[in-house]
Amino acid sequence: MASPYFGVNVGNTTYRIMDMDNTSKQIGNLYPREVCGRHQEHDGYALFLSSSGGLKDGLLDPNQNYKVENIKNHPYSREVIDGQEYLIYKMRRTMNVYRADASYWGKVAAGMFVATKSCVAGENHRDWMEINYVKSTAGKWVKVEGAGVQHGFVDTGLSIASGYNSIPLYGNW
Repeated sequence: MASPYFGVNVGNTTYRIMDMDNTSKQIGNLYPREVCGRHQEHDGYALFLSSSGGLKDGLLDPNQNYKVENIKNHPYSREVIDGQEYLIYKMRRTMNVYRADASYWGKVAAGMFVATKSCVAGENHRDWMEINYVKSTAGKWVKVEGAGVQHGFVDTGLSIASGYNSIPLYGNW
Protein backbone atom coordinates (compact mmCIF):
# COMPACT_ATOMS: atom_id res chain seq x y z
CA MET A 1 0.00 0.00 0.00
CA ALA A 2 1.40 3.40 -0.99
CA SER A 3 1.75 5.92 1.78
CA PRO A 4 0.19 9.36 1.97
CA TYR A 5 2.59 12.26 1.53
CA PHE A 6 2.64 16.04 1.22
CA GLY A 7 2.57 17.75 -2.13
CA VAL A 8 3.17 21.34 -3.20
CA ASN A 9 1.68 23.16 -6.17
CA VAL A 10 4.79 23.93 -8.21
CA GLY A 11 2.82 25.41 -11.09
CA ASN A 12 2.04 29.09 -11.43
CA THR A 13 -1.67 28.31 -11.74
CA THR A 14 -4.42 28.01 -9.16
CA TYR A 15 -5.93 24.53 -9.40
CA ARG A 16 -9.57 23.78 -8.68
CA ILE A 17 -10.38 21.18 -6.03
CA MET A 18 -13.56 19.26 -6.72
CA ASP A 19 -15.98 17.36 -4.49
CA MET A 20 -15.08 13.66 -4.28
CA ASP A 21 -18.70 12.58 -4.76
CA ASN A 22 -19.70 15.22 -7.30
CA THR A 23 -16.69 15.99 -9.50
CA SER A 24 -18.54 18.86 -11.23
CA LYS A 25 -18.78 20.78 -7.92
CA GLN A 26 -15.78 22.93 -6.95
CA ILE A 27 -15.09 22.98 -3.20
CA GLY A 28 -11.75 24.77 -3.03
CA ASN A 29 -8.54 25.91 -4.67
CA LEU A 30 -4.88 24.97 -4.46
CA TYR A 31 -2.86 28.11 -4.99
CA PRO A 32 0.71 28.32 -6.34
CA ARG A 33 3.24 27.08 -3.75
CA GLU A 34 0.45 25.86 -1.47
CA VAL A 35 0.80 22.49 0.31
CA CYS A 36 -1.77 19.69 0.41
CA GLY A 37 -1.92 16.07 1.44
CA ARG A 38 -1.66 13.51 -1.38
CA HIS A 39 -1.97 9.76 -1.80
CA GLN A 40 -0.23 7.80 -4.56
CA GLU A 41 -3.04 5.24 -4.79
CA HIS A 42 -5.68 7.90 -5.48
CA ASP A 43 -4.72 10.02 -8.48
CA GLY A 44 -5.92 13.55 -7.96
CA TYR A 45 -6.60 13.15 -4.23
CA ALA A 46 -5.95 16.27 -2.14
CA LEU A 47 -6.31 16.87 1.59
CA PHE A 48 -6.51 20.65 1.78
CA LEU A 49 -7.21 23.49 4.16
CA SER A 50 -10.66 24.74 3.24
CA SER A 51 -11.74 28.36 3.38
CA SER A 52 -13.87 27.46 6.41
CA GLY A 53 -10.68 26.61 8.28
CA GLY A 54 -10.74 22.81 8.43
CA LEU A 55 -9.04 19.99 6.58
CA LYS A 56 -11.15 18.63 3.74
CA ASP A 57 -10.80 15.81 1.21
CA GLY A 58 -11.16 16.61 -2.46
CA LEU A 59 -9.90 15.87 -5.95
CA LEU A 60 -7.69 18.08 -8.09
CA ASP A 61 -9.67 18.94 -11.20
CA PRO A 62 -8.73 16.30 -13.82
CA ASN A 63 -9.43 18.88 -16.56
CA GLN A 64 -6.41 20.90 -15.42
CA ASN A 65 -2.85 19.81 -16.06
CA TYR A 66 -1.87 20.23 -12.42
CA LYS A 67 1.75 20.20 -11.24
CA VAL A 68 1.82 19.00 -7.65
CA GLU A 69 5.12 17.48 -6.52
CA ASN A 70 6.10 15.61 -3.37
CA ILE A 71 7.73 18.02 -0.91
CA LYS A 72 10.62 15.55 -0.62
CA ASN A 73 11.77 17.10 -3.91
CA HIS A 74 11.86 20.54 -2.25
CA PRO A 75 13.56 20.33 1.17
CA TYR A 76 14.87 23.40 2.95
CA SER A 77 18.26 21.66 2.84
CA ARG A 78 19.91 18.25 3.14
CA GLU A 79 22.21 17.17 5.93
CA VAL A 80 24.16 14.09 6.96
CA ILE A 81 23.24 12.99 10.49
CA ASP A 82 24.85 9.92 12.04
CA GLY A 83 26.24 8.95 8.62
CA GLN A 84 22.95 9.14 6.69
CA GLU A 85 21.55 11.91 4.51
CA TYR A 86 18.24 13.45 5.59
CA LEU A 87 15.83 15.97 4.13
CA ILE A 88 15.64 19.04 6.36
CA TYR A 89 12.57 21.26 6.86
CA LYS A 90 12.40 24.45 8.88
CA MET A 91 9.66 25.22 11.40
CA ARG A 92 8.09 28.70 11.39
CA ARG A 93 6.37 28.13 14.70
CA THR A 94 6.71 25.81 17.66
CA MET A 95 4.86 22.57 16.91
CA ASN A 96 4.22 19.30 18.73
CA VAL A 97 6.17 16.12 18.02
CA TYR A 98 4.68 12.68 18.61
CA ARG A 99 5.90 9.10 18.89
CA ALA A 100 4.67 6.62 16.27
CA ASP A 101 1.81 5.58 18.59
CA ALA A 102 0.60 9.24 18.63
CA SER A 103 1.71 9.81 22.23
CA TYR A 104 3.30 13.19 22.92
CA TRP A 105 7.11 13.26 22.59
CA GLY A 106 7.89 16.98 22.88
CA LYS A 107 8.10 20.09 20.73
CA VAL A 108 10.22 21.51 17.95
CA ALA A 109 10.85 25.21 18.47
CA ALA A 110 10.12 27.93 15.95
CA GLY A 111 13.19 28.57 13.81
CA MET A 112 14.50 25.03 14.37
CA PHE A 113 14.51 22.06 12.01
CA VAL A 114 13.22 18.51 11.55
CA ALA A 115 14.96 15.75 9.57
CA THR A 116 13.21 13.00 7.61
CA LYS A 117 13.98 10.43 4.96
CA SER A 118 10.45 10.16 3.57
CA CYS A 119 8.00 13.08 3.99
CA VAL A 120 5.32 10.43 4.62
CA ALA A 121 2.09 11.62 6.22
CA GLY A 122 0.47 9.81 9.11
CA GLU A 123 -2.29 7.33 8.33
CA ASN A 124 -4.48 8.48 11.23
CA HIS A 125 -3.17 12.03 11.55
CA ARG A 126 -2.86 13.04 7.92
CA ASP A 127 -1.43 16.48 8.76
CA TRP A 128 1.54 14.97 10.65
CA MET A 129 4.79 14.09 8.85
CA GLU A 130 7.13 11.24 9.74
CA ILE A 131 10.46 12.53 11.08
CA ASN A 132 13.63 11.02 12.49
CA TYR A 133 15.27 13.99 14.24
CA VAL A 134 14.50 17.37 15.75
CA LYS A 135 17.16 20.05 16.02
CA SER A 136 17.19 21.50 19.53
CA THR A 137 17.65 25.18 20.33
CA ALA A 138 21.14 24.14 21.53
CA GLY A 139 21.93 23.14 17.92
CA LYS A 140 21.98 19.37 18.51
CA TRP A 141 20.06 16.78 16.51
CA VAL A 142 17.84 14.73 18.86
CA LYS A 143 16.54 11.33 17.70
CA VAL A 144 12.75 10.97 17.76
CA GLU A 145 11.86 7.44 18.71
CA GLY A 146 9.59 5.42 20.90
CA ALA A 147 6.73 2.95 20.65
CA GLY A 148 9.24 0.42 19.30
CA VAL A 149 10.22 2.35 16.16
CA GLN A 150 12.99 4.72 15.11
CA HIS A 151 10.80 7.63 14.03
CA GLY A 152 8.01 9.89 15.17
CA PHE A 153 5.80 12.58 13.66
CA VAL A 154 5.69 16.36 13.64
CA ASP A 155 2.50 18.35 13.29
CA THR A 156 3.09 20.18 9.99
CA GLY A 157 0.48 22.80 10.78
CA LEU A 158 -1.47 22.02 7.59
CA SER A 159 -4.67 22.26 9.62
CA ILE A 160 -3.95 25.94 10.40
CA ALA A 161 -2.08 27.22 7.32
CA SER A 162 -1.08 25.85 3.92
CA GLY A 163 0.39 28.76 1.98
CA TYR A 164 4.12 28.92 1.25
CA ASN A 165 4.56 31.94 3.52
CA SER A 166 2.40 30.69 6.39
CA ILE A 167 2.55 26.88 6.79
CA PRO A 168 4.57 26.07 9.94
CA LEU A 169 6.71 23.36 8.25
CA TYR A 170 8.37 24.61 5.11
CA GLY A 171 11.06 23.86 2.61
CA ASN A 172 12.23 25.33 -0.66
CA TRP A 173 9.01 26.03 -2.53
